[in-house]
Amino acid sequence: MRDEANAHGGHHGSAGVEPDVRRVGVVVGWGIAMFVGVIVVIGLLTGYFWWEVQREEQAKVFESARFADQVREMHAREEGLLNKTEPVEGGRFRIPIQRAMDLVVRDGL
Repeated sequence: MRDEANAHGGHHGSAGVEPDVRRVGVVVGWGIAMFVGVIVVIGLLTGYFWWEVQREEQAKVFESARFADQVREMHAREEGLLNKTEPVEGGRFRIPIQRAMDLVVRDGL
């Protein structure tokens, strides 16, 4: 019977078990290595994602601060235009807004 098993490719007996056991160990080793590799890649991608999110948030904060500065500058320019006297083209003068409103109330349009 043993000769028959060897004649059919040696599927029976102890000699056929050892290579399969080694292959199982290699497959399990590769499986563990792939699992660890996937976990590492997921960790790296997650870290990169959070780094990009924080970078984007900082950019928006700086942009918002820059916008706030621009609004303050614009408000100061407008306030200056509304509250100062200066000559403009055509021999006319710019007067403060409060003075203009007082003149309209006093003299009418």
